[in-house]
Amino acid sequence: MSKYRTTISFATIKVAHYGDVLTDFTSKRNVVLLLPQLSLIDNYSYMTLQIVPSRKNEIKEFLDVSRSYTDVKYAEVLSLPGLPHFLIIIKRNYGVMKALHKVGGVKVGPVTVMHGFKYFPAFLPSYNKVKLIKYVKDFSPCDADVKILKPTKEIKNFLTIPTLTEYELYVLRVAHEEGYFEWPRRVRLEDLAARLGVSKATVAEHLRRALKKLLNVYINASTFTGLT
Repeated sequence: MSKYRTTISFATIKVAHYGDVLTDFTSKRNVVLLLPQLSLIDNYSYMTLQIVPSRKNEIKEFLDVSRSYTDVKYAEVLSLPGLPHFLIIIKRNYGVMKALHKVGGVKVGPVTVMHGFKYFPAFLPSYNKVKLIKYVKDFSPCDADVKILKPTKEIKNFLTIPTLTEYELYVLRVAHEEGYFEWPRRVRLEDLAARLGVSKATVAEHLRRALKKLLNVYINASTFTGLT
């Protein structure tokens, strides 16, 4: 039984792939890319991607930029009722997932891309960390910088993506569609409450909770200097 015993630890793989659309896009803009789903199929990365903050111009710009990269096979916006805008991306794999598989590691959370770096939270066999760095560089089709970061409170907090309740998301979406966040506002809080069939105080409370969760992500990303 001892031959199966090994030491597994949590770590974050920090990678810069020079020439990859994800790192290139975030190196020039103050946005964060969240990749909740990422799978490797036939040397292509299949992923869902969300841009934080999620603005129409940022989404359109990312789509335009991604389509100019020859290693991007497919890129489209996925819009579903009650969900934020996600992008579906199929692109050339840059080696991290393949390297993880090679050393017996596993990705354990959403991948984050910001300031030109990708952050892969993973469980890794401790004795294979040096091999992992080598494999990531060997498998990458371009120049790559790789570091293994130990978990810190800041990393754990940042990788904890806040979950809006179904009703918070619904109120936020209706408020956005009705022009509550425009200036000048196209709808008053009283009218928004009437549209939703609830009190003004209820609308205000759900908006406050939803916005606080989203702002926490953006503010953490903007001040997250401990990783760079």
